[in-house]
Amino acid sequence: MKKRLSEIRKPNQGIPAQKETAVIIGITAAGFVLGIIQKWLDSTAVNELPGLLQYMDLGNYFGRLAVWILLGTLISVCAATPLKASIHT
Repeated sequence: MKKRLSEIRKPNQGIPAQKETAVIIGITAAGFVLGIIQKWLDSTAVNELPGLLQYMDLGNYFGRLAVWILLGTLISVCAATPLKASIHT
């Protein structure tokens, strides 16, 4: 399987482990924060939110599956190797 994935996209071996770890931690933290924000928006009535958030309607926007598919796709496309793409998403 690893050989087949390496044929699709050549792995980039030049990334230091420290930077790679920072990216993984950053992606995990961003996902955690987005999850907390989404849960807060789901449990709060729209009329209790500040005017800007009411206008942007983020509660419904992040509640749609297509947004999460887009974010996962962007994360996997920017990964150096197919294995890292699967780990990051």
